[in-house]
Amino acid sequence: NAGTISSSNAAVDEDGDPINGGYAVGLWLAETINLDNSGTISTDGNFGVYCYICADLTLTNSGTISTAEQIPLSVRLATGTNTITNSGTISAGSSKGVDIRRAANLTLNNSGTISAKGNAVLAMNAFAPTIINSGTITSTAGAATKSGIDLSQNTDGDLGSGATITNSGTIEALGTNADGIKIGDGTGVYNDVTITNSGTILGVDDSIWIDGSGTTGTNIITREDATYTGEIDMDSAAVTMTL
Repeated sequence: NAGTISSSNAAVDEDGDPINGGYAVGLWLAETINLDNSGTISTDGNFGVYCYICADLTLTNSGTISTAEQIPLSVRLATGTNTITNSGTISAGSSKGVDIRRAANLTLNNSGTISAKGNAVLAMNAFAPTIINSGTITSTAGAATKSGIDLSQNTDGDLGSGATITNSGTIEALGTNADGIKIGDGTGVYNDVTITNSGTILGVDDSIWIDGSGTTGTNIITREDATYTGEIDMDSAAVTMTL
């Protein structure tokens, strides 16, 4: 797409019901998807690109994917091998930016901008995601407790683990009690996270918060002129720090 794809919740049928639910691009149970956007995909409704239980997605964005309300890019429950490459802009007026909850084997490579009023990248319960950032990932000041990257758990079973985050750009959360990167939560731990930072990780509360003393396998590797703004809160978890 080098043009414009847009949708609106204002589109209704003769009974007054939404025709498309605010999806600019809606994909359910699709397989082997190649989506290349250098134009604009937008909605004033729910989702820009909604790829639900997809398999083998390749998405390249050098343009703009945006929503006024909910999630510009949702790849929940993806299986197979999935790659998202963003050198453009992915932005949410509220809610999440990139949603990869419970996705498996997904690589997100960002050299552009991902921003949201909520979690910029929501990787709750994700299985072995790889997040490479040389651009900017921002949870804006309107989100008091959200994160730049959220690796939390919302269930005590079927837990995600094994994330790799490599940052040479900026990962930030600007809300009053927000964290640059959050690992685990009060429901469950998120184990075996490796963070390699040669850029900036910033949280108005914590740069990195490991929420759960039972979390294991966290390795934080600091290279070159890396910066952490906000403390690294380990919450009694066993963490390896490598300089």
